[in-house]
Amino acid sequence: MPMRLDVFADIPHEIIFEIFLQCLPNDASSRGPQDAPILLTHVCSSWRKLASQVPELWRNILLRCNTEDQPALTISQAIALKTKAVDQIALWKYNSRGQLMDISLELRCLQNGTVDFIDERFWDAILERAILDKPEHVQNLSLKFDYCDIGTPIYALPRTSFFNLETLEFTQLLMTSSPTITCFSKASKLRRVVTDAGLPPRISTPCTVIDLPWAQLTHLVLLAPQLSQTFHFVSTECPKLQILCMKLQQDVPASFLPPGTETTALAHLRELSLTLTNIENLSFMSSIDFPRMTKLQFWTDARYGYRSIKWDQPFLAHHNHFIDQLHLLHSLTLGHQNIGCDALLGILRETPLLVEFIVESELGTLPRFLDALTYNPEDDFNSLLLPKLEIFRLYIDIRRCTSTDMSEGPFTNASFFDMITSRSKLLNLSEGDAYHGLNHVAYLQDVLFHVFKPVFSSPQFLDHDDLASRARHFSEMDSGVSLHVRFSSRKQNSNWLREEIPTW
Repeated sequence: MPMRLDVFADIPHEIIFEIFLQCLPNDASSRGPQDAPILLTHVCSSWRKLASQVPELWRNILLRCNTEDQPALTISQAIALKTKAVDQIALWKYNSRGQLMDISLELRCLQNGTVDFIDERFWDAILERAILDKPEHVQNLSLKFDYCDIGTPIYALPRTSFFNLETLEFTQLLMTSSPTITCFSKASKLRRVVTDAGLPPRISTPCTVIDLPWAQLTHLVLLAPQLSQTFHFVSTECPKLQILCMKLQQDVPASFLPPGTETTALAHLRELSLTLTNIENLSFMSSIDFPRMTKLQFWTDARYGYRSIKWDQPFLAHHNHFIDQLHLLHSLTLGHQNIGCDALLGILRETPLLVEFIVESELGTLPRFLDALTYNPEDDFNSLLLPKLEIFRLYIDIRRCTSTDMSEGPFTNASFFDMITSRSKLLNLSEGDAYHGLNHVAYLQDVLFHVFKPVFSSPQFLDHDDLASRARHFSEMDSGVSLHVRFSSRKQNSNWLREEIPTW
């Protein structure tokens, strides 16, 4: 007997929505457009009828056609796939009843394992049904194309078409020298953008350039390498940025540097992630201030032959300007920095609020670095390094350590565990509550020591077996510290630490 729908009349849509979510299979996210709509295949007919009356259930469209993990399609298969996808989009949009929608389209022209190429206009029917007929209904949009020209019908839309768009992700495998994409430039609600397109002014090799409402953006992730002039463009044109992630690939020629020395302040920026390739100094940041930055991820490409930032002391003026911006940091990640112990300690003295510290570096004098982090209650509290540190991850490559690095004494397992113990509640138990409580010295909670040790490494840098044994013993004690010691004999990339792409 069919279920009576009026029994649900007084149940809030939010509750019904949650019930349907619980009915979905665990692998729902992996289903492709060749499958029938999930909501219509995993519930009975009465529930299907009920679902069609809850517009909130139909706000999301995720379509992945001809993706890299799918086998090559024959032309008849491609046509059938497109037809089914168009029908599904129509069903979703009809049942959404005009709700603002989240739309994610991943479309490809290249065929896996073949030289076949699907014409870029083949997917126009999907674009028409999903976006073009009602662009004002799109709230969050993700477009992933292997060939930029797939999106030509979208690019032709007027600048004011996406007036409800809040988040945009736009990526492409093959860039073109097509005209600047302007259809998003007047999206009055757009705040968050992830893209691998180029930014104006175009000063590098021809590529797809996108124009955006820069002044209103709060989150910006640029996936494609940019010249460091772009950093100045973003800093001046995007005053409301809260999160910025960029890749910069070479120093700017003097002729490209902006005139004058006027300082620009990114007054709202909280998180900054920079990946630098073939850049030796921070002059491109010398006129930029970050008065509220609390999280910094600073990556350097470690591939052989690439130049990197030189942290020689005394620091250059623009290095000092950069370091002066770090006093409010709560989280600092240094991905492969060619920096000595003294220079690193000098930087850390400017970050008294740091809670999380992650570093892959050619520290050299590692023992002195660990000694500087060791807490001694008899020392002046004001001289303590990183008093609020709770998360510490250290990555070391033995191949970069030589006998001269150990001139001030060899690394010992004891010095490593002395540092951890001094910042754990183990020592607090023996010294009394005032040991850590009086001056609010934080306990370590999460520690990782990752050593790259080739199978035939020489000379012996540390006692592998003893370190592993001590780590296991330490983890068994009631220390309050989650401790992990790892050894790798193979490294897939030149960097262990890879840049992280923010998601929202």
